[in-house]
Amino acid sequence: MICDAIQKLMDYGLQNDLIQPEDRYVVQNPYMEIFQLNTCRCREHSPLHCSS
Repeated sequence: MICDAIQKLMDYGLQNDLIQPEDRYVVQNPYMEIFQLNTCRCREHSPLHCSS
């Protein structure tokens, strides 16, 4: 649920040129840390948070 909201926020930022594709994880990772989520549970995988 929270993962989906974060993904939608990232998609919105990319579609509206608010963030660049190469900066996606720079922007996304702090949200994942705040909510103590592992990105591997989400639609896209970030090697920075895949611990298992």
